[in-house]
Amino acid sequence: MADLPDNFLETVISILEPEISKNYNISFTALLTDPNSITDKENIDEKIKNIRRDANTYIDNLSAQSEDKQAELDKAMNNINNISDQAEQFITSQAMQNQTPLLNSLFEHKEKQDEIIYFEKFNENEQLLVKKLLSSSLFVVNMSDNYNNYKIGSWIFAGNKNYNLKALMPPNELLIIGSVKQEINDLLDQAASVLLPNPNEVPNQ
Repeated sequence: MADLPDNFLETVISILEPEISKNYNISFTALLTDPNSITDKENIDEKIKNIRRDANTYIDNLSAQSEDKQAELDKAMNNINNISDQAEQFITSQAMQNQTPLLNSLFEHKEKQDEIIYFEKFNENEQLLVKKLLSSSLFVVNMSDNYNNYKIGSWIFAGNKNYNLKALMPPNELLIIGSVKQEINDLLDQAASVLLPNPNEVPNQ
């Protein structure tokens, strides 16, 4: 499979646009980016269900073409999982020692204003960094996520300035494809919440 373009989400949307427009008489781009512009709402619940199925099928086929990247991804994610565990143990211990609240829930903040710091390993220098960040933090929020069974460490050290310490994700086609699939499904959920009286009734594939 050829290298994926930087704007892969837009590429997928533009590829699917003609077929979806033809099959369902609805603009895929408008549905995802401006659902309020959709005026023909006849059978819109069924249309969204089928569009979701078609989009997921296309993206899953792309993933199948990149199966050769799976072993490489598993190796990289295993390393990320290990360093995330190390970081979590150290941050938890140091936060307790400093009596800094450590939260495991989301809080409302402006992510674009975060100073993001990536780490590829968790050794003495990273430990010193955590100590420094904790010394000026009001609290810490564990924002860690999971990919399959792998942990992806991420913590926000909240203070006068927020610092987001994150495990560096490796560039990998499967991760990019999976991220685009998730984003498209999230956008379809948002469209359903705008266009349907009860979006919870829209079945996912």
